[in-house]
Amino acid sequence: GNWENHNCNFYEDYRGAKYYWYGPDEAAPISAGSEVHGLVEGVVDIVCEFIGNATLNGKHKLDDINIDAIGYSRGGYVVMEAARKLDRDGCSHINTQKIKFRFMGLYD
Repeated sequence: GNWENHNCNFYEDYRGAKYYWYGPDEAAPISAGSEVHGLVEGVVDIVCEFIGNATLNGKHKLDDINIDAIGYSRGGYVVMEAARKLDRDGCSHINTQKIKFRFMGLYD
């Protein structure tokens, strides 16, 4: 892509299923911690929904699904915490084992 923001370039150039979240708003009147927590939960929910849909009726195996995630600044922390939570807990509502990320990137 031709964006000044590397995350936007990565998103635009990435091939495959993809999702984009706007990161923590530094101008928001709430603490960054509470906003980051909400973003982590949002990422976890979308990843689990994607995995649930992809593995429904044996269409794909969990080991065949690659998850790549990047973040900018606090968004990088969100990616790291979402990966940590999925690795520890998996997706409880679809009864998966640990979820592993293939790639995590941080722009700062």
